[in-house]
Amino acid sequence: MEGTEPLISVIIPVYNAQQYISRCLDSICRQTYHNLEMIAVDDGSVDGSKAMLDRLSQRDARIRIIHQPNKGPAAARNTGVRAASGEFVLFVDSDDWIYPNHVQHLYQMAKETRIDICSSAFRISSDPRYSLEQSQQSKAKLRVEDSAEAMRSLLYSTHLNHSPWGKLYRRELFSGICYPEGYLYEDLFTTWRLFEKARFVASSDAVTYCYFVRPGSIVHGTLERKHLVGYEAIAQIASALGPEYDPAIRTLYLVRSMEYMRQAHPRQRKLQREIWSYVRKNRKGVFWDRNASRRIRVFALLSYTGRVVTKKVVDGYDFVQSIREAKGKKEGIQWIK
Repeated sequence: MEGTEPLISVIIPVYNAQQYISRCLDSICRQTYHNLEMIAVDDGSVDGSKAMLDRLSQRDARIRIIHQPNKGPAAARNTGVRAASGEFVLFVDSDDWIYPNHVQHLYQMAKETRIDICSSAFRISSDPRYSLEQSQQSKAKLRVEDSAEAMRSLLYSTHLNHSPWGKLYRRELFSGICYPEGYLYEDLFTTWRLFEKARFVASSDAVTYCYFVRPGSIVHGTLERKHLVGYEAIAQIASALGPEYDPAIRTLYLVRSMEYMRQAHPRQRKLQREIWSYVRKNRKGVFWDRNASRRIRVFALLSYTGRVVTKKVVDGYDFVQSIREAKGKKEGIQWIK
């Protein structure tokens, strides 16, 4: 395949991932699609990742290592994109892994010249053990949408999400676009801009990516005011896209608000009231919007019982997870953001 198929640049931002990076790179090296360059950007790691990356790069000539001072994941992705020479780029987080046919499956969709972004489904795992079982892509359901249709799917978070990983992009899309450095939720600020430039977006329900949840990485009560920058990102999207996307924007506000409510400590009343103002402002009509996911429609309806009750229900009963599982079984897609 090498030399006959286009070069694909796989970008891996790395920060203190000594425990996981070998597994990640191993899964990329074992891809059935061979014409790859792997660009691992060490973002100032202090845990031994730097030395491990240098050793791993000696095992496969396709691996390139870039070391830089710590600037955050957005800067690491930007560095990787600038260094990429492939026709396509693909992101893999350093603690995740991909199945052997992940790149091949995405490229098969991208071979249509008018398709600029391709996305596959994923699963979530907290088990450090992993297998490289190949997914059954022959049974995959494919969907092709134009830019406007894909944008709505992205905002509604139905079968597409804002995460950089799990997608294959034509590198030319990044011309004039970079991830905002120093911001949280840099994907929320950026992915929609790439979708806006895309002619067509293809998606598949074949599960070819594994998102690994590190033990202790999700901690209740860690919400800070700086996290609310997600609302700023959504406001930028709303301003740029216009009123025809308002129903989807309202849903996106509720998606972010529900996650904030789950993270907020019961004593963070002032912060909760600020989040609640966004819920009240955007919940109208969401329950009746059949384009919105079931979990968000339930959350919109629940919100009319009041902030205190809604917070207790969200904290005490993980209806979100139950709907995720049901949705995953029905559509072959698991959603995390």
